Amino acid sequence: EINPLIVEEVRDKYKDYSGDLYNHPKVNAVVAEGRNFARRSGEKYDAIIFSGVDTVTGSQAGSFSFAENFLYTKEALRDFYQRLKPGGYLYYMRFVFDQPREMMRLCAVARSVLEEEGVKNVKQCVFGFDTKDWIYGGLIVKKGEIDAQEERDLQLATKRLGYEVIFTPSAKGRKEYDTILTHKNVDEYIRNYTFCVHPVTDDSPFFFFYARWSRLFDKDYGEMPVYWEGPRMLVIGLVAVLWLFLFFSLIPARQLRKRGVELKGHYPMLGYFACLGLAYLFVEIALMNKLIFLLGHPFFALAVILAVMLVASGVGSVVSERFLPLDRSRLVKIFGVMIVAQIALLFGIDWICATWLTAPLATRIAVSVVVIFPVAFLMGFPFPLGMSVVGKWPEQAVAWAWSFNGYFSVLSSATSIFLAIEFGFRGVFIAGILAYVIGFGLMWKVLGKEETTNG
Repeated sequence: EINPLIVEEVRDKYKDYSGDLYNHPKVNAVVAEGRNFARRSGEKYDAIIFSGVDTVTGSQAGSFSFAENFLYTKEALRDFYQRLKPGGYLYYMRFVFDQPREMMRLCAVARSVLEEEGVKNVKQCVFGFDTKDWIYGGLIVKKGEIDAQEERDLQLATKRLGYEVIFTPSAKGRKEYDTILTHKNVDEYIRNYTFCVHPVTDDSPFFFFYARWSRLFDKDYGEMPVYWEGPRMLVIGLVAVLWLFLFFSLIPARQLRKRGVELKGHYPMLGYFACLGLAYLFVEIALMNKLIFLLGHPFFALAVILAVMLVASGVGSVVSERFLPLDRSRLVKIFGVMIVAQIALLFGIDWICATWLTAPLATRIAVSVVVIFPVAFLMGFPFPLGMSVVGKWPEQAVAWAWSFNGYFSVLSSATSIFLAIEFGFRGVFIAGILAYVIGFGLMWKVLGKEETTNG
């Protein structure tokens, strides 16, 4: 259980209601993130059960489909599968819709992992059922093939409970599930399916995002339309924000022209500050995602990343004064070192997390700080150096440039969701690096024009 308050309540206040489960001598309640615990544990288990391990509370605000969940990814299922004893079982409980999507995606994840583990006939290792009245379904994955007797026992138990079998090792089940478990060209089937049910990974862990962008606003697009409210509101919100940006960016331009301020030469600098706004948040968000597994809890990842990024960038901003006045030579050195450090972190972060995963929490936090601080320190340089150049502008134009940075910083948080869904958080990290590269090019142009003018 990831929340210590839940363990405390079940153990004390609600112990009679729960049958005093957490105080049972054969029960060991562990406060930890499940994936992190599984990776650090050396034990093998007969069964690992996921029964209602998440909540759809966020769906009331339309945000559930954007919730990152690391329990249903390929890497997660592989972690848990490898923690099973031979003949052990994984059990997942998810929603079963008339137009299948959650169980379909779970089956796609299971098939992908089992095939990578060397299983030739995936359908011989899985069993699925629908509870019907409760809209829940169950997926059982065995480490080994389900034999005839086990299959009969599972079918009898399912019928005795009033449930419906939806797929079994030996018999034909519902068409969609049989297809995704056995179709030779399953990738093409998934691409043409009504919903997005491709296997999700840790790099893009949006298990509950099933919408096809092209059908997002269709009125008859599947049951529980609340799943689509979040994506719809995000698209509408982004369009609205873009229009507001165009409107409020044109007003200052018009006012500045009336005051005789020449704007044509300032556009590259405005683009520079826009790139910084996008880049900083893209890198920060990607790092938060990557460090969740190392630190074992989303709260730790958020707290450590925010603290280190803000402190290190602040120190970098102070130190950047030593590189004034900024010229092309210094620009190349600063951005060159920063971008190389970011690329090194991009390719090394997964190895770092895997290497230090079993270390004590204090050590893992220290490693995170040591790894992130240098990059964040360098990321503190570009903004104040840019302000040193734009400080030569009229006062109103300086405020305009500052607003560009703030606007694109806000825009980056929503844009990162689109990027993470389509290209993964690695893609978000790369987008951040590319934004810094573009910013470098724009500042190079600005400094070149200044040098020409001064010369």
